[in-house]
Amino acid sequence: METLSNELRDLGRRSSKMGVSDMYAAGSDFQPQSLRSSIRGLSVGSQFRASLQELVADLEVTEPHYIRCIKPNDHKAVASFNSLDVLKQLRYSGMLEAIRIRREGYAFREEHERFLNRFKVLLNPEDAESNNTGITQLVEALSRRLNVTDADWQIGHSKIFLRQELAEKLERLAKLRVVAAARVLARFGKDVAARQVAAFLVPWIRFRLHVISIHRKHRSAAKIGATYRGLKQQERYRSTLSKVTKLQAIQRGRLAKKSVQLMKDPFCFTDFSECKAKWESEQQRLEKAAASNNFELGKFEELEMK
Repeated sequence: METLSNELRDLGRRSSKMGVSDMYAAGSDFQPQSLRSSIRGLSVGSQFRASLQELVADLEVTEPHYIRCIKPNDHKAVASFNSLDVLKQLRYSGMLEAIRIRREGYAFREEHERFLNRFKVLLNPEDAESNNTGITQLVEALSRRLNVTDADWQIGHSKIFLRQELAEKLERLAKLRVVAAARVLARFGKDVAARQVAAFLVPWIRFRLHVISIHRKHRSAAKIGATYRGLKQQERYRSTLSKVTKLQAIQRGRLAKKSVQLMKDPFCFTDFSECKAKWESEQQRLEKAAASNNFELGKFEELEMK
């Protein structure tokens, strides 16, 4: 009844159905060949022993933590907590008694090196500078400071044992010391950062002011140069304008004099040859008018004034 025969298992593995062949093939390599029987194969007892051995091997390489489960209510409801049932379970399971005994005894247990590394920060600077700082010196210094006796802690061969109240007090003091040290380091870091920033900003500000001063000088020089060049151009323009105005006035005066002279004497600017040619042309025109009896041709035409 424990297992099938080897012939039946081989028959099942050779089945044409994929599911049947996989089911019979499972567990064929569960144990070494030396533990199998030639007729019945692998028994249920040997499978159980092998499974148990694997479980024990897994537990040996791990760090198990046993958790005691407490039912919050009898209805398995969510977000429902029955304090009386929980208290009854804790009392019947002995948890309250175990907690009381542990609190009355040395509930805190820790190795020497770890305890020394954790609470060495509580030593005074004088005690910390000494070369013979060990677990004994640490316990003596903390006993004097906290005003406790040897009944509150005991030093073993590899561990130190403390009461719960003293352990909690040491934890709070260590936390406060770390917070205070962090604040001191933060202030020191801020001071260092401020000095570094000041050391960087002062030369930069000086350089910036120097650059601004040079820029202002260049801008002022450029503005003065532009103003001077503008004044020179204005002066040159005014001088040129006055000269041009004077030349125009002289030219207009000459033209006016010439017009007056022409008004007084239309032939003042005509030479003898021109006058002779004009007289001959007029004489010919008169003769032609007389010959043709056309008096319109004999009208006098005024000379154009040059």
